[in-house]
Amino acid sequence: MSLTNFIKRPRISEAFGKYATKDRTPGTFKTCPLLVKDAQGPNGSAGTSFDYLARFHIARVLRKTETRVHRRQWISEYVQERLYPNSVEKRLYDIGMNEEWHEYLTGAHFEANAYIQGKGNVKWLALMVQYMAHTDLLRRTMMGFDNRFDACGRVASELIAMLELFDPIEVFQPKKHVYLNPEFVFANKVSGADADLIVDDRLIEIKTNKRLVLTKSTLLQLVGYVVLHDLAGIKMSDGVHHEPLSSVGIYFARHNKFLTIPLSDLFPDKGYELFRSEFEDEMKIYEGNILKNQRLHGVGALEDL
Repeated sequence: MSLTNFIKRPRISEAFGKYATKDRTPGTFKTCPLLVKDAQGPNGSAGTSFDYLARFHIARVLRKTETRVHRRQWISEYVQERLYPNSVEKRLYDIGMNEEWHEYLTGAHFEANAYIQGKGNVKWLALMVQYMAHTDLLRRTMMGFDNRFDACGRVASELIAMLELFDPIEVFQPKKHVYLNPEFVFANKVSGADADLIVDDRLIEIKTNKRLVLTKSTLLQLVGYVVLHDLAGIKMSDGVHHEPLSSVGIYFARHNKFLTIPLSDLFPDKGYELFRSEFEDEMKIYEGNILKNQRLHGVGALEDL
């Protein structure tokens, strides 16, 4: 369970449909050409892999600017620390323990840090981020992970093609702060929630979809992040941050198009406040169900509520 599943709850979905605007995708966006085709790699590998690569590129490009880049431990780093016999999360060890896999992750994290510092080989990194992305499965779903996974050359070429289009300064125009892969303080209340990035007062999602369209599920997830942020802020390596957000944004990597939507446009009148109230109430109910489930099945129970 996670925010992705939480927002599928009928009350949340219905509240969004009731309070949010129905006209979401600008007409000019519907005719934007697809610049990078799908390499048909392993299912879902390009999406999370490009999330990693894009964040590394943002950190690299902004490292000598006045914009402050905040980061936290990457998900793959978090998992690697727990892939040992003495780990408190023994399930991760049982599923993911493999000496070769540790070597892949160690190499991937080394290459990522080198790239952020202006060094490294992007062609090699485009392969290594695929191992990082696959490792995320151990943290997010506990399903689909296979330590025999091998990086795909076609996907690496696809990632590089998208990266060559991506200029973070031109696209996002950051001013003061960029938060990479922020985790929300209240993430545990929805069984997990972390965003792609926040640039100043905009919460941004990176998409590698072939179709350039704003779906209800994408916008609902972004707004869910905004509500969690409003309630308690985000956790980064340098502490908790809680600056106000004014808009959400989606960067379509295959089209090199970025769309920002002010919350005041997405929710007419007092729509956002009404949606947030419904979200908070449902979250309290869900949190109560979590506690009840833990009492019945044990603290580690992962039963879908």
